[in-house]
Order: sequence, then structure tokens, then C-alpha cells
Amino acid sequence: MIHDSSLLVFGFKGALATYTLMIEKSADGYYVEMPGISGVYAEGNTETEVMANIKDVFELTLQDMRARGEAFPVPTAFPSISFSAISVTI
Repeated sequence: MIHDSSLLVFGFKGALATYTLMIEKSADGYYVEMPGISGVYAEGNTETEVMANIKDVFELTLQDMRARGEAFPVPTAFPSISFSAISVTI
């Protein structure tokens, strides 16, 4: 099952910003990544755990960016991402 969600993080000088997430559920748990932001992903056994993990990962990423003087990623909508299905004979 794949669905879109959002994550609220602090990153713009105290402002609240919302970032798009892509969450995938598998037999082993959950995997989440942030489309358009390289290297920000997490895993967890439950959806609650994976959401806490991705928040921690992204907050650490923002801290590193702030320390290096880099600009924060701008929250972006991804209208070009869509999900579909195909049927095949197996």
C-alpha cells in the first residue's frame, strides 16, 4: 500500500512547514521518503514509528544544513506523481 501523507517540521526560523512524504507498507514494516529531497528516508515497524523516524532524520538534516549555511529545501507539491495499477497474467 502506498499513500501520500504530510509531515510538519520546524525549519524556517520557527515557522511551521509541511513536506510531502511517500510511505510504503510491506510485510517487513514501513518505508518513507521525501520526494525531491535526496537522502531523507526512514524505516519503521509501524506507521507511527516510521513517522517519528522520518521527523528525526529530517530535523537532523535541517540542523546540518543550518550549520553549513545552506538554504532549506522549499516544501513542494508533486502533482506529477500519480499511482496506477496494471493487471498481468501470472
